[in-house]
Amino acid sequence: MEHTLRILVFTSFLSFGMPDSQGEALSLQGYGVTGTIPIQIGNLTDLTNLDLEDNHLSGEIPSSLGNLQNLKYLILSSNNLTGQIPDSLASLTNLISLQLDSNDLSGQIPDQLFQISKYNFSGNKLSCGGNSSFLCVSENNGPGSSNKRKLGVILGVVGGVAFVLLILSLVLVICRARYKRNKGEVFVDVAGNISLPPSPFCDIQAIRWNVNGFI
Repeated sequence: MEHTLRILVFTSFLSFGMPDSQGEALSLQGYGVTGTIPIQIGNLTDLTNLDLEDNHLSGEIPSSLGNLQNLKYLILSSNNLTGQIPDSLASLTNLISLQLDSNDLSGQIPDQLFQISKYNFSGNKLSCGGNSSFLCVSENNGPGSSNKRKLGVILGVVGGVAFVLLILSLVLVICRARYKRNKGEVFVDVAGNISLPPSPFCDIQAIRWNVNGFI
């Protein structure tokens, strides 16, 4: 029910278009959207970023995407798309990133698409790699965009843990240095109370006891 509702909203949203203030980007990455990509998406001519990555979309890539002449980023990775890449995508002269990896696409890739700055056609049955003169992944693209984001999160967590451990190590070193400096020192006040030096774990509470009985 939840996925069905999402695709109904998705389809209606595209069918009626978007307000101008929201017309530059449409991102539904990882929303669990099912069904096919509506052909009405070609009516959103103000789009510069279309990200439908990591869903359950099936069927073919609609040729109406060729109408999105302002499009710079087209990300359809990790879906169940089939068929060929439409020739109309070659007319998107402003496209700087095309991510179609991890689908079930097949057939020829329009030569013009290999001129895009960043592209990824891997994980399909397309005419690239192997004996082909064209790479499936552009040299400056590296791993897919989703892998980069996941790697960034992992590195951020590891970096944060390392920073905390570094701070704790510095505190421990400082505590040990202070303990060694004060080691063996005993302070006796006029009342006969004895104060021991601080512990190596920076316990600021001195240990005292009364020795009047022994004086």
